[in-house]
Amino acid sequence: MKQLKPMTEMFDFEWNNLLNAEHISLRFALREGQLISDFYSVDENGKEIGFPTPDVYSEEQITYLKERAQLVKNPVLIARYNHILFYVDKNQKYGINAINAYKKLLNLKLENDAYDRFIPAIEAIIKLTEKIKYCVETTKKELVALINDKQIEIYQKHIISTLLINSPLFKSNELTFFPELALQWIGHSKEAGFFNNKEILNNAIRVCNNNGIDTSIYFEKLAENELIILNEHPDESDFIRAQALGEIVEYYKKAKNTEKYELYLKKYTHAKSQIELHAIDVSPDKDAQRILNEEINRRVKAILTWEVDVIFYHFSIHTHLFPDIDSVVEIATKNYRKSFLQHVTSSVFDINNNIKTLSDEENLEKEIYTNYSYSLGLGALIELIRVLQVGAYNRKITYHHLYDYLNRKSWFGQSIEETKMRCSSDNKSYTWLNLLAPALHSFMIQMETSFLVGKGLTYTNWVLPLDSLTLKFEGALRDFIRIVGGNTSVVKRNELQEMLLDDLLNCEAAKKVFSKNDLTLFKMIFTKKGDNIRHSIAHGFYHPGEYTMEKCCKVFLCILRLSAYRLTSKNETNE
Repeated sequence: MKQLKPMTEMFDFEWNNLLNAEHISLRFALREGQLISDFYSVDENGKEIGFPTPDVYSEEQITYLKERAQLVKNPVLIARYNHILFYVDKNQKYGINAINAYKKLLNLKLENDAYDRFIPAIEAIIKLTEKIKYCVETTKKELVALINDKQIEIYQKHIISTLLINSPLFKSNELTFFPELALQWIGHSKEAGFFNNKEILNNAIRVCNNNGIDTSIYFEKLAENELIILNEHPDESDFIRAQALGEIVEYYKKAKNTEKYELYLKKYTHAKSQIELHAIDVSPDKDAQRILNEEINRRVKAILTWEVDVIFYHFSIHTHLFPDIDSVVEIATKNYRKSFLQHVTSSVFDINNNIKTLSDEENLEKEIYTNYSYSLGLGALIELIRVLQVGAYNRKITYHHLYDYLNRKSWFGQSIEETKMRCSSDNKSYTWLNLLAPALHSFMIQMETSFLVGKGLTYTNWVLPLDSLTLKFEGALRDFIRIVGGNTSVVKRNELQEMLLDDLLNCEAAKKVFSKNDLTLFKMIFTKKGDNIRHSIAHGFYHPGEYTMEKCCKVFLCILRLSAYRLTSKNETNE
């Protein structure tokens, strides 16, 4: 049986070398107007490398390509050879030859060839023209003419218009014709579809915004386009229906159509109350739970042998208990880059069932929060909960122990002078411990009760400690920043007012005083970067089932971290 020889073995060395040049030239992929490698591997150091690249050609192969570029008649090969030579030789004439060859390709009307040849050729023309500035005005006129060509399908025109809008070749005022054209495309196209219409209208709005053109009609059309989704999802428990209604509400708001805005706002409010989602159980297996519980119980048993002051000091001062935010961000970013979430649209529900579509940046922030919350839950948080529960039950840790520790060891117990406007004969100073005391008392009672009877709402009530400790944390933090010399006022909407929690956590004084990991803890617990407890408490969003021991212990942990300071006079050592 004869074995077929590879093509390269059938010719002498010179021809093999030239055949390889042809082979390499056809291996490039044309993406977004540029020739890129179509095969990737890794080198001995694990670095990703692509093949082919312009620097793989020998001098002999480059000479051969220059000869071939002059001899061939096929515009595909003319474009490819000259495009490669432009990269290799940096000579503008090859770029010009490539542009002209790509333009010839546009005139070859081949069926079902839009994505293989037609659109890539346009992308290449735009990218090369941007680089070498050859016949810019002529090329721009030719590209605009394609949008008006009746033989070109509307979905292709949409792609072309997007390329023009994104190209620096075109000034914004040169595209003012497009918004009106967009209305014709969505109104008369047989290919009309939800996503196609949405992209066309968003492009039109972008051009309008750049040119000061009223966008109302385009937002109206976007709202009408969402009706396609409503018709496809008639079930009121379907969250996609509620999401579409939310989009309609936003579009009519931007269209300044008050009547329809109010109408669909009512429909959206009703729809979000009907949403049903199925829960997914991701609990670890029994063996993993057993191993985790054994390790936690071992640590808790050791901690409860310490003096009470040492226990509170442990959670107030030590940093190894808490996730390192730099490591969390690094791991989360690495995982997200490998995640399918980059290739799909992600939507989330807030506490009131309002739906939001996440951007890539918001998806990454969510991944960071998830990783952080998981690490905190398996570390400091579960350790604190078990220590307080068992300690309260054994009378090792009581409200009186907690009050005494904070009074002696933290700035919460130190007197703060009232401002002159508030000062009176009966009200010259105050301590934050007195303001915290009622909530701390309730908190310790609930911790002991939760250990005795479990977390059932019938026996435990976390409303007072969670509400009060959350709001008191913000007030104490504001005073602390003021005392250490930071600013607590800010101008918003042309009005001077006190900073709210987000501003306080991001001010320069906070960054100087608190460690990066402590600031991260505060933000993850109180702000929209994480649990957003402060916002939900302040606006009364929580219902009874959302007042939990876990949330309350998170806030208490922040209280302990904030307590880890003593206020001293300027001539004493700073603490």
